[in-house]
This record gives sequence, C-alpha cells and structure tokens, in this order.
Amino acid sequence: TMRRNFDGHALGAYLKTNSLGFRGPEWAPRKPDGSLRVALVGDSHAFGFGVEFDEGVGQRLAAELTARTDRPCEVLNVSLPGFNTHQELAALRGYALPRAPDLVVVLICENDHDPQQWCDEEGWLHLPNSNAPGGSVRAATHRLVTEKSLLRHSRLAMYLKLMWRRATLGREMRERAEPAQNWMQPVSDAEVVPRLAETVFAPLVAMVEACRERGVPIVVVSLAGFPDYRRMMRAVHERLDVPTLELMTLYPDASSWSELSAKHGLGWDDHLDAASHAMWARAIADLVVDRGLVGR
Repeated sequence: TMRRNFDGHALGAYLKTNSLGFRGPEWAPRKPDGSLRVALVGDSHAFGFGVEFDEGVGQRLAAELTARTDRPCEVLNVSLPGFNTHQELAALRGYALPRAPDLVVVLICENDHDPQQWCDEEGWLHLPNSNAPGGSVRAATHRLVTEKSLLRHSRLAMYLKLMWRRATLGREMRERAEPAQNWMQPVSDAEVVPRLAETVFAPLVAMVEACRERGVPIVVVSLAGFPDYRRMMRAVHERLDVPTLELMTLYPDASSWSELSAKHGLGWDDHLDAASHAMWARAIADLVVDRGLVGR
C-alpha cells in the first residue's frame, strides 16, 4: 500500500491516506446499519490519479448509489497506481472482503498484464525491465542531486518544473492523437489469448470465486479498447456469468488511447479527467441498479 496517514499533494492532486495506506478516510470495521458498502478494486484509474478525491470514480459512485437507493453508500477504494491484476486480487482478499462489502467493482485497464512494479528511493514506480535497482536509477539519482535539492527547497522551482512537464506531456499527447487500428472493433468470440490467460483472466476468476464464496455480487468494468482485452471481457461475461461494462463505449469521439487522452485527459498526463470519472460512475450505477445487485 501507500505511505500510511499521508497528508499532502501527490499524484496530481491532494492526497490523504488512511492507516492502511489507501486513499480516503478510515474504514469502520463494520458498516453502519442500513448503509451500503462497495469495494472498488483497480489501478490508477480507479484510484483517481490526477483528480481530487471527491471527483474520483469511487466517490462519484458512492453519491450515485446513495441517490438511487436511498441508502447511505460508502466506497472502500483498495486501488493503487501501478497495480496489476494479481495485486488487485491480493487487495481484494486482504483488505476488501474482510470488511464485508455488499458489492465488489473491479476496474481493469489494458496494461493490467504488466509485471509488478518496484519503487525507487525517490518513490517513483518502475517496471522490472527498466532501470533495475542498483543500476542506472542510482546513477541518475546521483547526477540529479542538485536539481532534486532545489526542487525540495524551492516552491517556485517545483512549480516551474511541473508547468514545464505538463506542457511537454500535453504537446506529446496532441502530437500522438491519431487513429489506432482495431480500436473498439466488434469482437466475435470470447478467446483469452495466452498473454492474458495467467496475468489477467486467472486472477479475475479467483476474484469471482472469492466473492461468490462470501455471497458478494461482483461486476467487472474495463477501460480497454483493443481486441484481446475486449474478447477476454466477453469471456468474463459468458464463462463466469458476471455483469461487465466496457467504459470505452462511452467515448464515441475517440479512436485511440492518444486521441482519448487529448480530448478527455488531464492535459498533462494520459489519465482521464474528472468528467470521465463522473461518467464512469453513472454507467456503473446504471448497471448495478438495473441488475438488481443492490436494493433500491
């Protein structure tokens, strides 16, 4: 998990973590009588990277379900940036299910098959094949000591650095905004390709089984436009009999991830904006209520 009881600005927004290291307030061991408890499991998109806590999909979903069911709803967000599906499974088992949720919502993205990341001395996440610990990262850290010292002690320097970085990323996203082949094309089968079988599909199966053992309904939501993930989502629905939702269908004006980011992103990062989080929450609430997964 993240640093426990953190209170400050990080990951593009104000961040406050609880004593378990997850974003948001403390969680009561037992939910209040008459309330609705939802567990949200995912990576940085479910976490709400770059948007304020109340603007993220978790809190938006809580508000939507509260309004539609006339029951106070809380969302326990056990999502973290960099999580892959195996880590999401561990978070579900270790933190979410022991707190007896009424519903589990899993939000997967098309990089969930990536291996587990590692964290360097400065808190940056890296894939295992990039800048292995003890190698170039420490060399780079040594070279950048002066810059990091300046950024640590000068708010003006940090502000200018962030503005430059945001402008650079925004320009790169606009330049990359071109259509991608096979983006959101219809899929005719429920094949699970080998690269997703053990990395994503198997832990999803384990999540479904763990929820069913406790009698907890589960829905799987995806933010993925490419055929292999979309076929796998069809397999989740057909083979596992689980309600699913493809969030990319909410964006008819985008034909690639780059175009999606350029039109609906933060402007300085590929993650999507607060309006997108609100739209996801409405769509998830529609699915949950229409399927009768929570009482009205």
